[in-house]
Amino acid sequence: MKRFFNSRNSLIILAVLMFSLPFIGIGSRDALRKNRNDVKTWLPDGFQETADYAWFEEHFPHDQFILASWDGCTLDDPEGTLDNMARKLLARDEEAIDEGKKPYFKVVLTGKELVKQTEERFDDLSRQQVLERLEGSLIGDDHQRTCLVATLADVFHGEDLAAVIQCVKNTANDCGVLGDRKTYPKGQLLPVKNGKVVELHLGGPPVDNAAIDYEGKRTLIRLAGLSFAIGLGLSWLCFRSVRL
Repeated sequence: MKRFFNSRNSLIILAVLMFSLPFIGIGSRDALRKNRNDVKTWLPDGFQETADYAWFEEHFPHDQFILASWDGCTLDDPEGTLDNMARKLLARDEEAIDEGKKPYFKVVLTGKELVKQTEERFDDLSRQQVLERLEGSLIGDDHQRTCLVATLADVFHGEDLAAVIQCVKNTANDCGVLGDRKTYPKGQLLPVKNGKVVELHLGGPPVDNAAIDYEGKRTLIRLAGLSFAIGLGLSWLCFRSVRL
C-alpha cells in the first residue's frame, strides 16, 4: 500500500480523481433533474400493462388541471376575487405568448362562469335546478362553495410543473389570497377573514405530482449526504490517514 501511494503515483491518482469529479457532479445533477413522478416509468416496456396504458392514453386523451379555492370562496363573493384571479391567470398567458414564451393554461374556468354558461344553455331550468345539476363539480353541496379549475396547455414535469403551480400561487397573492408566504409582498398584512388567514388550497394531479417530485428530490439529496458521510467513514476506517 505504501509503495502504491508514493510521490510518483499520487499525482496520477489525483489527476484521475480531478478528471472524474465533473462526471460525478453531472450524474448527480441529472439524477435530480430526471426525478419525476410519471406512471410511464413505473413499468418496463415489455409489460402488457404498459401497452394497455399506452392504448388508453391514445384513445382517451385527458388534460391536466389544477383546482384552486380557499375558505370563503363562494358564488356570491362581493369582492369577485375568484373572477379576478381567473382574469389575471389568462392575462399572464397572453403576455407570455406575446413574448414568445410557452403558455401555461388552455382554459381557466370558475364555478360562477360555469353556472352562467349552464343557465344560458338550458334557459328552461331554474337557478336551483342548475346548481343541483352542477353540485359535486365546481359547486359544493351547499350551492355556495366554489373553485377555479385551470386546464394546463401541455403536460408539464419537474421544474416546469413547479413553475406553473408557483404562477397560480403568486396570482393568488396578487388577488388578496395567501398563495405562498415566501412570495407574499413584504410589509403587506396577511389577508384575514373571520379571524382566519385566507389561504389558497390547491388540488389536482399536477399538484400531487409536484409534491411527490419535491419530496423525492429532498430524499435523494438526503441520501446523497448520507452516502458521502458513510464513504468518508469507511475510507477513514480502511486507511487511517487524512492524506489518503
